[in-house]
Amino acid sequence: MIFRESSLSPNLETGLHQYYLAIMKEYFTKYTDAEASRIAGFVAGYIRGDISSADHSALDKWLSTAKENIRLFEKLTDNRNREASMQWMREVNSDFRLRELQDKLKLEQAHRRKKRLTLFKNAMSACFVIGVGMFFYFYAAPPSNEPPTLPFIKNDIVPGIEQAVLTLNNGRKIELDSIRTGKYTKEKGIRFFLETDNWKFRSHAVAALTAQHIITVPPRGKYQLELSDGSKVWLNADSEIRFPPIFPPDKRVVELSGEAYFEIGTNSNSPFLIRTARGTVETKGATINVNAYPNDPLLYITSFVGSVSFANSRIKFQFGQNHEVSILENDTVKSRRVQLANLAWMHDEFLFENDSLEVIARELERWYGAKIIYADRINDRFTIRTSRNQRVSQLLISLQATSKLQFEIDNNTITFRN
Repeated sequence: MIFRESSLSPNLETGLHQYYLAIMKEYFTKYTDAEASRIAGFVAGYIRGDISSADHSALDKWLSTAKENIRLFEKLTDNRNREASMQWMREVNSDFRLRELQDKLKLEQAHRRKKRLTLFKNAMSACFVIGVGMFFYFYAAPPSNEPPTLPFIKNDIVPGIEQAVLTLNNGRKIELDSIRTGKYTKEKGIRFFLETDNWKFRSHAVAALTAQHIITVPPRGKYQLELSDGSKVWLNADSEIRFPPIFPPDKRVVELSGEAYFEIGTNSNSPFLIRTARGTVETKGATINVNAYPNDPLLYITSFVGSVSFANSRIKFQFGQNHEVSILENDTVKSRRVQLANLAWMHDEFLFENDSLEVIARELERWYGAKIIYADRINDRFTIRTSRNQRVSQLLISLQATSKLQFEIDNNTITFRN
């Protein structure tokens, strides 16, 4: 979300809160006045762009509790409804005009149906009344179990799933998502065993072999595996790891393209090496994340537990836990402190912090398998934390709420324009 100063007067700031509060009370009668007011305040702050981090987290938690909450939020933040309400409020941004409209609306209220509930009898503002009417003008239909049908969304795109392909040394390919619980395959003394409750792949060898396995996770995929030394690896979408069926005693070496989270067992006599196209990450035992997509300008290495080193032909350095290091293409190194909560994808979330649309688009290409087209140059930057387990339209509508961004979705293609 883009944070910015609000251009509304204090009366209209309150009116925006009242507007969403009225919708909450009309749409979801199950909420108490206090609950509805709290959630309406979150939504109003989100739309204004001045929501605090604590309130944003509370809003995210509310959204995650029920699908009907997501549907309501989509309606509230739909760009057309938001722009119409904000434009009206700009036009009446004077106390005189507010008082004039309030007097007029008091007369009109006398003719309204008696069945309609009257909220905040002593504190109803023009924003409140007009806002409710505008909401029901756009969205008079009752809530549906299906996602809303919008003209700019012809074919929505669903999120990724657990899937991967194992390539053996002889070129044979096995789709790991098709293996049932307890089924295993033998290949020249190598045994593969899958536990589908956690989607783990375990590789064991009865003899020391020079063979290499490759596990490839396509776009719209993720996968978890366990190496022969017990180290665990989680692969993000559009990633690939190459590893031996059993590690030799002196070192443990894997090759990575893409992004992976590692929980590496400590062995002071056998260092663990992760080779990427930009250099080698080394540790004797750590919990780390390596983001090494070949089409990204930055290589990210994050250590949450343990000491890690990185080296290539030009640079070499070491850093400790709770640090993220980013390495530019010219080998410039930057570092910052982080916590595990920053690793959004491992929590099935997106986390964008003042990122450009190009950065976000790369994530959309990987997780949704989408093709991206830019009809216009878009310079907006975005800050948002949201679930990855949602249709792409829901994410884009959230981005759209605080920018001029427009989009269309059709046949797995997302077109962006101003």
